[in-house]
Amino acid sequence: MTDSSLAGNAFHEPVIIFVASGYATLCIYRVLLCAVQRRRGRLDGDGFLVSHFWSVWTKRLWSYIILTCLLTPLAGYTGGLAFGSVLAAVEGWDTIDGINYVFNNLGVLPVRLTTVSPVTPQGALFAVFMNFWLKAFTCFVVGISSYSMLMINVYKSMPGTVSGFLRIFLVYMPVMLAVLAFVYSLLLSSMEQWSLLDAFICVASKFAGLTLGRFRYTTTRGLFIVGFAYYVQLSISGAILGMMFSHPLLLRFVQYLEGTSETDSAKPQESAGEAKHEAGAWDGDQKNGQDMAEKGMPPFRSIIANGNGSVRPKDAAKVPDHRPSGDQECLWAAFTCTLPMKCAIM
Repeated sequence: MTDSSLAGNAFHEPVIIFVASGYATLCIYRVLLCAVQRRRGRLDGDGFLVSHFWSVWTKRLWSYIILTCLLTPLAGYTGGLAFGSVLAAVEGWDTIDGINYVFNNLGVLPVRLTTVSPVTPQGALFAVFMNFWLKAFTCFVVGISSYSMLMINVYKSMPGTVSGFLRIFLVYMPVMLAVLAFVYSLLLSSMEQWSLLDAFICVASKFAGLTLGRFRYTTTRGLFIVGFAYYVQLSISGAILGMMFSHPLLLRFVQYLEGTSETDSAKPQESAGEAKHEAGAWDGDQKNGQDMAEKGMPPFRSIIANGNGSVRPKDAAKVPDHRPSGDQECLWAAFTCTLPMKCAIM
């Protein structure tokens, strides 16, 4: 029932090993991190994957690596194993055929490992639900990857000129993808005994969402590496889309096509009104502080009111506002609308 019996009958073995070892590694890492955080004292800056005492770039880079190389493949392989087992039970297949069918339809594998197909209404409906889950999972991974703190810093550092835009998308991004594909091609060539060029073409085509039939796989480890590269390219796709839709050149192009809206023109007036209101409130605080000083009470000249009614020192470091501006909201709305098209292509 399989086109490649050697790979198809045993593909689930490295997947199960990876899933089991991945969850075990994640649990051990989390226990150790909690112990360190408890010893130093828990703070609001502590995350699930990082500690508050790490440097900013260490936290952002490490969390992005964990997301790309562990959490995304772990979630994808876990879902594939679960859906494959349930579908095999519904259709009366062997569990291996169910798992192979699911991973073939998810686009994880470059070759077709089984010829089975759902024949019952329940199995067909479950297969449809499985593909809907794939679309939702793809949107989730792409969105999380594009909105990670590391990528947000990359977006802010991008030059807003046309030459900067072309330099990013014609030089930096191809070099990044080529280096990553080269690392995977080293593993794949050693597993399948291919030339380095053939392995590089295979991995690069997988990053691009293509399936080339010129390669014949003989080991399950080679298939696993290609499937792992599929999940990595999901996160890379999120980074690429985020860079595209966050670039100022795109916003200027949209404004060139649609013009400036009334809300955009009203923003300077609103900002001026808010500044005037804050200045008046500060003058009132100064007068109140002088009255309190005359009565022998501690002066509160440097204290201003927060939006929730609490007070804080005026000279204290302000907490940065991470809420998106109107322009960012427009960009993310466009980004969200194009996700279904990205999912359909993938």
